[in-house]
Amino acid sequence: MLSLVPLLLLALVPYVFCATELIQPDSVLLKPGETLSITCRVSGASITDGSRHDGTAWIRHPAGKTLEWIVNIYYDGSTHYSDKLKSRFRLPETRPATQ
Repeated sequence: MLSLVPLLLLALVPYVFCATELIQPDSVLLKPGETLSITCRVSGASITDGSRHDGTAWIRHPAGKTLEWIVNIYYDGSTHYSDKLKSRFRLPETRPATQ
């Protein structure tokens, strides 16, 4: 019987085109009203190029808890926030094509 693994890997090849680098402090405890900036850089593609990139999702993983989806940023600059977390996270209005 033919294994499906090589077929699945070949199916994914067109989508492997960029690298992502997350720049953040190791661990931070903020007081109410304080702000933390986290930067995500993408190389090898523009996040505003809809022909190669549909969007980017931000997900957090609080210690001892499950993953929580925060926001999707789409290639056209539009965003879709989690109803639960939208009051706690904000993206800058203008973002470079690689951040």
